[in-house]
Amino acid sequence: MEQMSAASRKPPKVCYRCGLVVTTKTREHVVPRCLYPDEPAANLLTVPACRDCNNAFARDEEYFRLFLTAHWIPSPAARTVWEQKVRPSFERGWDGLRKLAVADMRDFYLPSGTGFVRTGLLKGDAARMDRVAEKIVRALYYHVTDKVMPPEAKMNFHWRPPAWAPDTARRGGLITVDPAIFLCRYIIGSRGSVERSAWWMLFYESLMYVVTAEAPARLTGDERAEGRVVECA
Repeated sequence: MEQMSAASRKPPKVCYRCGLVVTTKTREHVVPRCLYPDEPAANLLTVPACRDCNNAFARDEEYFRLFLTAHWIPSPAARTVWEQKVRPSFERGWDGLRKLAVADMRDFYLPSGTGFVRTGLLKGDAARMDRVAEKIVRALYYHVTDKVMPPEAKMNFHWRPPAWAPDTARRGGLITVDPAIFLCRYIIGSRGSVERSAWWMLFYESLMYVVTAEAPARLTGDERAEGRVVECA
């Protein structure tokens, strides 16, 4: 009986990012909570996280949100997040983020009925944006495989038009929490000793971030490139 009890005991939860055993109930949102309106339309995906990893991306996520919502995109959800969270944060005097936004702003001219009108275009900090994208991909990987992506994984990051997705992506797995905010297609596969994965992440139905990752293979045969559908209603 003692052996059965030990065998049936669940393995300890580990942090999605660093792999340390999580002894508290700390959870990290797979897609940053700040990208959602005050009252999300769906239950949000979370993964176990240690306190250090859980708090490591707060400022970068605020910048990521600023970049996504500061540009004119045909997304009511993005406009809601701008009105509820981003603009009030400037009014509260978040000088650091506000100064960064002003420093990264570039003049952009749009045609109008009387000629051209000058507006602002935020030139994003690619390093900060990629850090958040990497964090999301690692959390998605953990959510799909229940394993930690190796820390030595090499990633490449690309912005693409919202309709850009190859047939390979459409045949892959689907992760959707609230399509108005976030939707992701993914594939995971191994060849020899190398595991490769690709993640097509669509934000606010308008901006697609494509991330490819390569790392030493750690999946079993049954888990390779299954293309499972993972939905959260």
